Amino acid sequence: MAWLHTTSKALPNVVRVDPFGGAYGQSRPNLDGMLYPDASYTSYARDGFGRNELVYACIMHKCRTLPQGVLRVYADGQAEPLEDHPLRKLILQPNDVTSEVEFEQILIIHLDLSGSAFILIGRDLFGRPNELWPIRPDLVRVIPAARGDNPRNWRWGYQP
Repeated sequence: MAWLHTTSKALPNVVRVDPFGGAYGQSRPNLDGMLYPDASYTSYARDGFGRNELVYACIMHKCRTLPQGVLRVYADGQAEPLEDHPLRKLILQPNDVTSEVEFEQILIIHLDLSGSAFILIGRDLFGRPNELWPIRPDLVRVIPAARGDNPRNWRWGYQP
């Protein structure tokens, strides 16, 4: 088994077992001396989504049922959706390599595995959005910006 490791060649009968079932060394001790599992997006994707059939089944069920609902754009006071609206066209084809359904499925997977889903908005020469790219949540860092005394005035930036 991958999670059993001998401690040394001198003591071949001694086996160290990681308490969290991963490869020895994935768990890191905290300042209080306790061992905590690796809580990174990569470990969630590998161990939770990739190796746990229940987690995989739940997330994929959401991915398969989401396309049943269609995102539509409405003008104020109109009952009919605007199919030729630029936002609707952008949602239909978010970027050159991803369809609407694939884009939404990627966002669901990111949101369910990490609790966050980020979208990079590409803009044309006039500043209008023309591309939407999903970004893996573990690759985005929150950057604190100008702060005041009031938390409502705090500004945060994100760095992909």
